[in-house]
Amino acid sequence: MRRTEGRQEELNQNALNLHDEGKCETLRTRYA
Repeated sequence: MRRTEGRQEELNQNALNLHDEGKCETLRTRYA
C-alpha cells in the first residue's frame, strides 16, 4: 500500500513538472 502511494505521489510530481514546463514553453513562445 505504501509503495503504491509513493509511486502515485511520484507520478503526480512528474505531472506537475511537465505542466510547469508546458506553461513556461507557452510563455516563451508567446513572448519570444
